Parts: sequence; C-alpha cells; structure tokens
Amino acid sequence: MLALVVSMGCITIDYSAEQEFREDGTSTIVIDEYIGFDRESLDSYSGMGGTDSEEPSTIAAMLMLEYYTTEDYANSLCSLMDSDIECEGRKNGYMHVEAELEPGDYYIVEKETDWVGMKEVITYEIEMAPMAMYYVYENHDEEEVQEMIKDNAVNYALSGIDEHLTKDFYCEEYGYPDVLCEVSSISDGKATVELTGDSYGGPVNVKWIGCSDKSYSNFIYVYNNSEAKAMFGSTTTIDETLAYEDAMTKTVDCPAKPKTIVVAYESESYYSEEMEEDLAVFEVASKEEIKDNIEEELTADTGSLNSGLLSGSMDTSDVDADDMFLNFKKAEIAGVDIEQLSEASGATALYNMEIDVEYRAKFPNTVTGAEIDRDELKVRNNVVTVEMDDFERTSGDYLIVTTEKYISPLGSFTWVLIGGIIVLIVMALLVKAFRK
Repeated sequence: MLALVVSMGCITIDYSAEQEFREDGTSTIVIDEYIGFDRESLDSYSGMGGTDSEEPSTIAAMLMLEYYTTEDYANSLCSLMDSDIECEGRKNGYMHVEAELEPGDYYIVEKETDWVGMKEVITYEIEMAPMAMYYVYENHDEEEVQEMIKDNAVNYALSGIDEHLTKDFYCEEYGYPDVLCEVSSISDGKATVELTGDSYGGPVNVKWIGCSDKSYSNFIYVYNNSEAKAMFGSTTTIDETLAYEDAMTKTVDCPAKPKTIVVAYESESYYSEEMEEDLAVFEVASKEEIKDNIEEELTADTGSLNSGLLSGSMDTSDVDADDMFLNFKKAEIAGVDIEQLSEASGATALYNMEIDVEYRAKFPNTVTGAEIDRDELKVRNNVVTVEMDDFERTSGDYLIVTTEKYISPLGSFTWVLIGGIIVLIVMALLVKAFRK
C-alpha cells in the first residue's frame, strides 16, 4: 500500500509506538498511527480549480479523500481487528491501538547469570514492531478491506455534499482566465456577480459582463470582444481595473434560465506593452445540478470512485500483512525503505510528504546498551528511543538491548561479604581448636 501511496505524494506517514517489556518477557505495545493524505495537501487540492471551483468530479474526489482524514475512517479500520486488540479512532484518521506480545512475537529474550557480578544479564533481540495496519490485515482479505473502506468513503462523501455546497449558483470556469467569478444571487432577471483579479502578470481592465441562456460552447472559441458582445441582447459596462486578488461586485441582466456568464477584459501582453483583449467564460450551474452530478460521480462505476486519483493512491489490493511492520532488521516500514521515505519528505523532494517514525521501548531493568548495526541509540530512564535519523545511519539490523539486574542487592560485594563470613568461621574454628 505504501508504495502506491508514495507514488501519489501529498501524504502523511506517522507511526509512533511504545513497547513496555515485563520481567517475564511479555510486553504491551501502544501504537498511534496514520497513513493517508495530509490535511494541508487536501485543502490545496480542493482549491485546484480556482476560488470557486465546483467541478463535480473535483468535489467528489475531494470529499472521498477527506474521509481518510476523519475519525470515521480510523474507526472503520478498528472494527476489522480481533476482539483482543484494543483500538479506537482518533481525530484526523489516527488509530490508537494496544496489543499484547510475547517472546517469539517479533523479538526474543535471552537470559544468563553473571555469578561473578552476582547479576542477571537479559538481552532483547527485536526484529520488528507491528503497525496498527497489521492488525487490520492480519485476518482479513485485502479486497474485503478495500471494498469496505471505499463504501464508507462514498457514504461519507454523499453525506457531505450539502455542507460543501453553500450557494444556490456557481460559476464554472473554462481555461485559465485572468478574472474569476462568483454568483451571489440570481433573481428577477438580475444576477449579482463578484469578479476577482487572478493575473500574476499585472492588473486587468474589465470592460463589460454579459449573461446568456446560450451554452458556454458558443463563446469559448470567440476571441474578439466586440464579436462576443454582439451575441448578447444587453451587457453591463464596467471599464474598471482589477489587481491580483482584488474584487468588485456587479449586477447584470440575466434571462430566466441563465447558462453562461462572459466577462470581457484587457491585460498587458507578454510580448509588448499593448493591451490584449480576452474573454473569461463561465458556465452557470445551480446547486441541485452540481449535487446530482456529484452523486453520479460517486456512485457510477466510472466515476471518481475508480479514478486514477483514488485507485493510484489509496488502493490496498496489493497489501501484504507480513509487511505491516516497523522492521529494524531491514530498516523498513510497511515494506518501504525508511531512508527513501525520509529523502522523499525532504525540503528538496519531489513529493509533498510528511514522514515521522518513532519507536520507544521501556524495560523493567537497567539498560546497559542499545544499538542497531553497532550504532548506539538514545537511552533515558531505561527507555530506548529509535527515530528516523537512526535508520538513516544504518542499513538495518536487529535492535539489540542489554539490561541487567542484581541477584543480590549487594551485587559483586556479596562475594566479599561471603568471603569475610567464611574467614570469620575459619578463624573461629581455629581458635576453638587451639583452646583444646
């Protein structure tokens, strides 16, 4: 799954786990994990079409992607885990998982007694730690999980359409005009329209605006403003300048069933100082029309559900449960090299990724050493911490942690005490023998 998600970019991989070992070698692992789209990238995606983009396929895909950042998504994954695994969904799609592990479950514990030092030396060889996703796919078929998640995502998206569509009418732009349009209202043969400058190259001079019951296709290949103006019964003259992101509100005559709004403007030419004429063409769509189209996109077999955006980023059909681990031996997480993930999330990376991996292991006795591939790790209060940069310094190996506890509270001094007692006993026997 991660390989597919990485191919999309724009994601967060956040794995945080704490494993607490007991005297008998058993342990409890607590995992907080999220693998999915990061909220910032999702917000950017929602604005890809401009300030007022209500393209049905864009909204359908955005709502479905939003599902992966919700508590509902995490709880749906939790519902697939065995009853002995404690799991609850957290905000932004995180899973909080608690599970019990035993020696032989991804780690081994070896004990030996140092009679000279009067202490027991315990060595933990940890090969890997399970991810929350492991418990999802442990006993479930990949296709079954995928189908459930997609069904839930569709239902979530369908329930969120009304919340997303807050206006009665919308402007759908064609091409990349230097002016954007938002419709505040249409009633009594009038339309109230807000125009916003969208040119990085400089201000634009808006000449006029017209509203028509003709399809947008009648205007998209008309490049002469005078010719376009002749296609309207009436237009509203503006002749005002808009800088980038500046806005103005105008009222224009509209037929009973408007289909298209056209804005004529002039902007500076890239090739000369002269002003060039251009048209911004917007299709007028009602809220109900957009809603119907979104519902069709979400439920149709050929809609956004199976679009490249979704199937290329959240497809789980190739998930292997055996890979759903933080693998110290291979320096991998979910079957992907951690160093590669780290490079993909760097400042100069091609992908917009946020990667965070942290593992903490708490031991019942004094930690005397902790390493991966002879690289020493952070130890504090008998807690060993492994972070992203630790993996960047190694090609992978077992996480080896050595602890010790004294058999006697006196430690090696026990032998001194025993020796002293023996000496005293011998001396007492000798004294007794000489007295006879």
